[in-house]
Amino acid sequence: MRKAKINTYTFHSGVVVYGKYIDGKILPLEFNSEISCEKFSYKLFLKGINVVMIRSYSDPKKFYLQIV
Repeated sequence: MRKAKINTYTFHSGVVVYGKYIDGKILPLEFNSEISCEKFSYKLFLKGINVVMIRSYSDPKKFYLQIV
């Protein structure tokens, strides 16, 4: 069984979050609610990827999944 490649995005602060590949660049995957963030984190957990939900420093209405 092949493992899927995990796309990551690293902020200037050094925090590594789950990202997605768009137009040749990896961008952070943002969520607008805690519920949608938790649902996606559960999907990643089922794939064997451990993440922690964090709130954005610049915009408190945005959430990211930090890879642990």
